[in-house]
Amino acid sequence: MRSRIVPVCVALLLSPLAGCNWFHDNILSKNKSVASNDEKPTKEKLISYLNRNAEQLDSIQVNNLGIEAKMGLGVARSIALSGTMQAKKPRNFRLEGYLPGAKSDLVDLGSNEREFWFWVGADARASEAPYLYHCSHTDLPKAQLPLPIHPDWIMEALGMATVVPSPNIRLEFARDGKTMELIEPTRSPQNQPMYKVTVFNARNVTGTEPQVLARKLVDARGKTICIAEIKAMQLDPHSKILVPHKIDLVYPSDRKMDEIALSLVLDTIAVNQPVDPAMAQVWFNRPNKPGIVALDLGRQGGNSSLRAPGGPSLGSPIIRGLRR
Repeated sequence: MRSRIVPVCVALLLSPLAGCNWFHDNILSKNKSVASNDEKPTKEKLISYLNRNAEQLDSIQVNNLGIEAKMGLGVARSIALSGTMQAKKPRNFRLEGYLPGAKSDLVDLGSNEREFWFWVGADARASEAPYLYHCSHTDLPKAQLPLPIHPDWIMEALGMATVVPSPNIRLEFARDGKTMELIEPTRSPQNQPMYKVTVFNARNVTGTEPQVLARKLVDARGKTICIAEIKAMQLDPHSKILVPHKIDLVYPSDRKMDEIALSLVLDTIAVNQPVDPAMAQVWFNRPNKPGIVALDLGRQGGNSSLRAPGGPSLGSPIIRGLRR
């Protein structure tokens, strides 16, 4: 399950943003410290805050996406890419990454209502072409994902997912009073108990500083499976909606050399802009890449080695394209 788990309008950003003012007025009680019990926000208000912001977001288009992918330690296991990203509720998503100046993509990650897919191109040392992996959402419980990046998780990090109120959700405060965590019980595709954790800044913020600091997926033992850290926000100049500008997606490992991190910088954004149906057909459907074999992970689920016919195991080639 470890695997389940990519500056605008500076003048406007210098003033308090609408979403932050709402957080100030309705949750933080006139920006006072949350140290005393009577001033602490409730889980109901925090859920309302998240849902209010998520309901404003229907789509995000990023025409200038900066991507830095890292595995383990050292620059020898990292690569910088340029790219684009499109996200439209409920499950339409596409992220493509290119080497700067290149015309062909090196990373392709996407989803629609039926399925999701991902492809990472091989480098010049690769002896075989990598596979384009795909899986239907219904087959996900029996699939093993070699690449720990899922479109649903990125859309949650963008703030597009709502929280269903439940008495099982709890709110915890850090001892230093600087953060608070909204903890939501959930289940993995394999029906294992998990927790979704939303980390809030406990004080009211303005400008590009994020109010939601991170979103984590934690197992029943408290081990972090993956974490999306929101580093900075930005205001879309047309919709006046606040969205992330910088996001770090981190997938920890018992060994530091196996940790995977993906940093995304979202520039030249368009929020809630109409999506041309012809472009939607291109963006949100699995591509047909000439010479690339498509491998259905749902049908490979019963094979523990997950080897493609005549090919290497899935754990090997999928990261190779992310190394220099």
